[in-house]
Amino acid sequence: MQGKTCCDDIYAFVIPRQFVDLVVGTFAEADPTANKKREPLKGATVQLVDMSAAMGTEGTKSLTMAEGNRFDFGLNFDRAYQVIVSHPDYFPDSVSFNTTGLTESKTFEQRLYLKARPKEPEFETVLENQPIVMENILYDFDDDRITTQAEIDLRTIQELMTEYPDMKIELGSHTDSRGIDDYNRELSQRRAESARRWLMRVGVARERIVAQGYGETVPKTISAKVAAQFPFLKEGDVLTEAFILALPTEEEREAAFQLNRRTEFKILEGPTSIQIKTTRLKKQEGVNRNGNITEPAPAAQPAPAATGSVEQPNPPKVSKLSSLYGQTNLKGLPVMQFAARTKSLGQVKKGQKREFTYTFTNRGTGNLVIDLISACDCTTTNQDELVGKVFKPGQSGTLKVVFDSTEKDESETIDIDIYLRNNDNKGNPIFEVVQYSFQLLK
Repeated sequence: MQGKTCCDDIYAFVIPRQFVDLVVGTFAEADPTANKKREPLKGATVQLVDMSAAMGTEGTKSLTMAEGNRFDFGLNFDRAYQVIVSHPDYFPDSVSFNTTGLTESKTFEQRLYLKARPKEPEFETVLENQPIVMENILYDFDDDRITTQAEIDLRTIQELMTEYPDMKIELGSHTDSRGIDDYNRELSQRRAESARRWLMRVGVARERIVAQGYGETVPKTISAKVAAQFPFLKEGDVLTEAFILALPTEEEREAAFQLNRRTEFKILEGPTSIQIKTTRLKKQEGVNRNGNITEPAPAAQPAPAATGSVEQPNPPKVSKLSSLYGQTNLKGLPVMQFAARTKSLGQVKKGQKREFTYTFTNRGTGNLVIDLISACDCTTTNQDELVGKVFKPGQSGTLKVVFDSTEKDESETIDIDIYLRNNDNKGNPIFEVVQYSFQLLK
């Protein structure tokens, strides 16, 4: 078309650009119990995941707002998206939507209301006779050896025993209901005694610790704290075998069995209550909730010493029931080796007495001097003959024992602790343990 002035006229048209975007608002959920209304939630992180994109990080955008609660994202047409909102103090939430079939511009608005996580108190009060589960005292399958992870909680107990010198405690070990009753009780007793021996090695007196293996006889009662971690359980549930087997899924049943496998400590005498920092009772890194150890357990025998070590060329074999177990420097020390450290008395009728002996030899390079022999009231020994006597390297002796079952009400494994006058090369007292077990007939 020509204008009156001679030339062609040119017309321009503006075509509106179509767009699609997203606005996310983060809010704290109302909490009527705390008289709190819905409020903007600052410090949240919002992830926008393009579900139509190939697997990988390129399909995800992430924003964190320290001082605001509005998040803006550009979108593409014909896509499926998921929005994930997280915050350190709140439970995460998510929502999905898509832009499929849109023919006009659109802004999606998503408001997400996050529920606050329960705040743990800085300190937990432990009352007398209140069992507290030690989350890190775990054992390898069918074993009673103290692992590196278990030492985390045992060190905490040692510090508490130092802080409260008049405190006497029970270390109780529990199994789940799978397996033979007598075996479960015996295994749990060995585990409790291993924990006690560890504490004795670092200076806690034996008479301040009662080691008790319960086997499967005391199923766990669910606390409010545990119920918050396991939604399928409620406060007051007792994890008996019948209760567990009635749970609907295998995953829930296995989790309940795992909760029954535990080590607890409780105050028997001394302070009626103590306070422990909550962080000291938490499960530490390297320990799974299912009770497995994520790092390899240390080898039973120490590695060869480096050049210049004082390790003996052919050191004598040291029992797990000795405080010297695992030490490489035995130079100048007595090593007490027994022909047998454990004895089974078989069936014992209540009221009967049994006499038996343990024979030992000093296989070390230093003189062996016994300072004290300690056991329960049911056990008497020839302590007066042995205490103070010097056993030179290669010399042998005999520990004589009389067991009286009159005051016993159940089968048991008994420890006899032998304290030496000698210290090891780290300056710690040396002690040895022998054991005997019996099946009580009433």
